Amino acid sequence: MNGGERASQILIPSVMVDKRAGLKLMNYSVNSSINGSRE
Repeated sequence: MNGGERASQILIPSVMVDKRAGLKLMNYSVNSSINGSRE
């Protein structure tokens, strides 16, 4: 059976979500550090 295809279909979206969440966290930390040093 094609269990590998099903696993890849589940894995790929989760990786994309992780990348998006990671970018958001990076942007948030950079913005917070810039705002913190500005004050």
